[in-house]
Amino acid sequence: MKQEYIAPGDAQRHVVNIMDLTRFAEDDRAADVPVVVLHPFERRDCEVLRSMLDSGTLGQMFILIWSPRDVVRIWLDAHGAVNLHTGESLPAPDTLQVAAAELMVNEQYNGLRSGRGKDAVVQLLRAFTSSGYPLDEDAWLRAFFAAGGAFRHAESVAKFIREMKAGTKHRGRPRFRDDIIDILREKITTQ
Repeated sequence: MKQEYIAPGDAQRHVVNIMDLTRFAEDDRAADVPVVVLHPFERRDCEVLRSMLDSGTLGQMFILIWSPRDVVRIWLDAHGAVNLHTGESLPAPDTLQVAAAELMVNEQYNGLRSGRGKDAVVQLLRAFTSSGYPLDEDAWLRAFFAAGGAFRHAESVAKFIREMKAGTKHRGRPRFRDDIIDILREKITTQ
């Protein structure tokens, strides 16, 4: 068997640091080159991958993760990545949760840890929980990432979910009407 079947020739292989991936993506040929990413764990590395996916500048990507609990795994699942171990991808996130997550993403500019961002996240989580949705961290993070959420703000969403599960009663001002779920449901059906 020839080596070309296992790996491309030296002239076709490019090894770059993940932080240099944006420069590599500026090359016109980048969309034709499969990219292998090994263990993207740090938030800045994950943000680089997110920006590359959002811009559509790279073609195929193979991402090797270290642990199934890595947040990048949830991000990959949110975008329909195929798990090569099972050969399947998870179903798309719940459309109503994605619509709610879009409202969270709209508040990212000031952060979600406090203030208006926190108020929005907590109120949406409470509204959905009251309507029978479980406080499932993975499901909410998949919806958040599908809506375009950033990794650094996903940490805040996950923290609020864990705290709410533990019984913490967050204070905040209402950001949305009491019937926000009905409003979101109507928005989805009219689109």
